[in-house]
Amino acid sequence: MNHLSFEILNQFLDQQLAPSERDAAQAHLAACAECRAELGALKRVMTTLASLTPEPLPIELTPRVLAQIKPAQRAWWVDALIVAETVAAIALAVWLGETLVPLFDLLPDVGAEVLAFQQEVSDALNAITIEPLQGIVPTEWLALGAVVFTAWLITNWFLIRIPKQKEVFV
Repeated sequence: MNHLSFEILNQFLDQQLAPSERDAAQAHLAACAECRAELGALKRVMTTLASLTPEPLPIELTPRVLAQIKPAQRAWWVDALIVAETVAAIALAVWLGETLVPLFDLLPDVGAEVLAFQQEVSDALNAITIEPLQGIVPTEWLALGAVVFTAWLITNWFLIRIPKQKEVFV
């Protein structure tokens, strides 16, 4: 004989069964002494649990639990990747600045303010010099930009793939 599962008995007690399922369970319980005994034991457990008074938690429990949690240390190479990404972003910004400066000459003459701003930006960008990059021609700048952008993409992909650090309990 197939007995009623714990879930069915629990739903029977909680009156969560559909009418047809409830009728089938009642018919089975009328014929099966083991399931009746299991249902009686489950009723006693539920009655005992319902008679228990809730125990209040101490107010200082949360700070004590949080004090026991220690964040996991991040791997050294994650910090190295973040530094590399920052350097790559700065190099990309410098390269874009050098590449876009000639485009300011193509802007229409719309007034003295725009021209003054254009000159200030151009002077500021021209004042930026990076010693090792002095002799690089524009096509090499393009290659350098492609390398920096690729490094940036790889770094971000790598950082996204790193699993989140788990909290460690002391």
